[in-house]
Amino acid sequence: MKTKRYNLFDCVPKSIDEAFLILDNFKQGIPYEAIRYLRDQKPSKKITSKIVYALQNTYTGFYYNEKENYCAPTPLWYATVAETHLSKDFIEPVIQLFSIIEEDWDAMNEQGEFLIGLLSNIYPKITVSKVMNFIDIMLAENSSSLYLYLFDALQEADLPKQKLWFLKTFANKNLQWDELFVELLADLGIIEAVPIIKERLAKMKLNDFNRGEYEYALEKFAKVPSLYPPYYKTRGNWEEHFIVFEDAFFDEEKSKSILKTIKIGRNEPCPCGKLKENGEPIKYKKCCGLM
Repeated sequence: MKTKRYNLFDCVPKSIDEAFLILDNFKQGIPYEAIRYLRDQKPSKKITSKIVYALQNTYTGFYYNEKENYCAPTPLWYATVAETHLSKDFIEPVIQLFSIIEEDWDAMNEQGEFLIGLLSNIYPKITVSKVMNFIDIMLAENSSSLYLYLFDALQEADLPKQKLWFLKTFANKNLQWDELFVELLADLGIIEAVPIIKERLAKMKLNDFNRGEYEYALEKFAKVPSLYPPYYKTRGNWEEHFIVFEDAFFDEEKSKSILKTIKIGRNEPCPCGKLKENGEPIKYKKCCGLM
């Protein structure tokens, strides 16, 4: 197992304000001590407000340098603290992370997906409702924003009451991430979607890469429905998670590269070579693209 790199400036804070100061100004590496200190504090309005501010300003000029296409990692540190201070106040800011089209940040996308999963588990009704409303807006705008990262939260939907929404959304021609949405339908066991899936498959070319996702969904429908575990249930401890790619935060040029969009097509097979149960390659956006 990879060990954590030592950083001279990663000191233990003596107060909440000092921890904030560290997170706001940490330039090299990952501020484990300050993150851990804040995670261990009792929930408070002070910490909640700071997290909300960081989430809301992730892509604003406060943290983001458009000229250099570089985003300070500060919002990521607060989003990690948020895991132990979950609040309804986080739902809207996390959802809005995925309204961005021109710029996105893989590390923050992954953390946002993790947070929305945690929030949907604690506040299922309000989280699912807000996610659905947001997706409706994205569809109306024919947006290509990354709302796919919110799909996990929809596993907490009240299907007897909200099944029609899933069917209408899947039928919407503006749905940008239908190849992922179709698997969600299969995981939820929404059998009414099968005719639409078969109809689309009949129109797809044999070499259409999305064909594999649709065929895989039909295979899932043929089995006893079982939810694919949402990301928040499968990711490991936060420190172990960051250790994997922490080297990128110790070098300025590497830091910039990890905070930029990785230049691998989201629909391309993941370069790690991982396969699904049926032997189909897993797409980058569903595998290493989440890290």
